[in-house]
Amino acid sequence: VPVSGANVAVGDIMPVDVNNDYTDDVAYFGVYGVRSNIGAIYGALYRLNFSTWGISQAFGFGSNPAPVFGAPNYTLDENNNFWVFFGTGKYLSNADKSISYTNYLIGFKDDNWNGTGSVSLSSLTDTTGQTTSITGPPDAQMCICDSNGCGLKDVYTNATGSMPAEVLVGWYIKLTNEAIYSQPAVFGGLVNALSAVLPTDMCSMEGSSKLYSLYFKSGTPPPRPSIISPNAVQGGQIKQAVDLGRGVPPFGQPFQITAGSGKEFQSFLQISTGVILKVQQQTALNYEGRFLLWIEK
Repeated sequence: VPVSGANVAVGDIMPVDVNNDYTDDVAYFGVYGVRSNIGAIYGALYRLNFSTWGISQAFGFGSNPAPVFGAPNYTLDENNNFWVFFGTGKYLSNADKSISYTNYLIGFKDDNWNGTGSVSLSSLTDTTGQTTSITGPPDAQMCICDSNGCGLKDVYTNATGSMPAEVLVGWYIKLTNEAIYSQPAVFGGLVNALSAVLPTDMCSMEGSSKLYSLYFKSGTPPPRPSIISPNAVQGGQIKQAVDLGRGVPPFGQPFQITAGSGKEFQSFLQISTGVILKVQQQTALNYEGRFLLWIEK
């Protein structure tokens, strides 16, 4: 990997068939390490073009880089814009609990997926903490079990609001004492990502998790709540993320998604406590199922 002045390791790799011709075109991967001359944290996102076998930087952070450990994920929108989504951070040792840099959740259009150009963090829109306003009262109830027992809680499912506007180049969310080292999931116009909220106590072995669920074109919540939870809406505002409680995410792809009826679907995810969580969700856009047929020779 052509990284000048830094000692780096390669993170998880994910290939993609951008033009749907049943042949992978490019693979994206992050790197993480330190600047060899000053020992500062280094990270970036790279691409490997399978037609030329050339490696080029796809995304850079400028003067404040962050490590990229987890694999990215992708989608192609109705205008043939190729979107790349990834998070930053790592959790490989106790030293990673002390985060001296800023971690991010990022989505951007890579117009150069078949070339060599790079997108910079400074060209993206900062959507950190942005909520989406909705009107109307809670319209459903769901059974929630916590430390206080089980009971019915009010939730929003059919709230009304305006669809967030598409950003020009891409978006980013700054994370606070969090790391995203697993792969996001893309489904029904949503980007789901799990962040690890790392303990500040060096003697503590476990942290907690957050689930981010965002409209992929804006980096903000869609007006129809994508997470059906009593904690998803606060004061008429849909939040970007909800707390999942004790346990940190695994490496790799933590989501298994099963389609439901209409715009509903379920996300199953496992955290470090060994618990498999089932999260009721709603898509931002319509989706449809398809058969995939192939022949192995």
